[in-house]
Amino acid sequence: MWGTLLFDVPLSIDAPLAFALAVPMCALAVGMLGLMMAATFVLYRAAFHLGIAMQYPVWIVTGLLVPTWGFRAIRDATLGGTPWWDIGMCAVLTVAYFIVATFFLRIFEHLARARATLRLT
Repeated sequence: MWGTLLFDVPLSIDAPLAFALAVPMCALAVGMLGLMMAATFVLYRAAFHLGIAMQYPVWIVTGLLVPTWGFRAIRDATLGGTPWWDIGMCAVLTVAYFIVATFFLRIFEHLARARATLRLT
């Protein structure tokens, strides 16, 4: 969009419906990954250090450094191709991340109620 707005580079979207689904699905999948990581790190005193240590491996696995399903879906919807498989995989990942995050958040809630405190010690 910057290229179109600032430099008059033509922008044509080959599959507008797929593009409209791919962008929020990609954002949702990355958001659910963050929720899952936050839920798993909440009980650890050294969560910050663990998070920093996992940054690059998580970026690589989730495709923030190397394009994966979400980015391929956006690319295929824009340039032509079949983005539906990639959109579906983003949806599957979103659901999987949500299930794992919910599981860990329930464990955290149970431990917090059993200990009657939110302290990390």
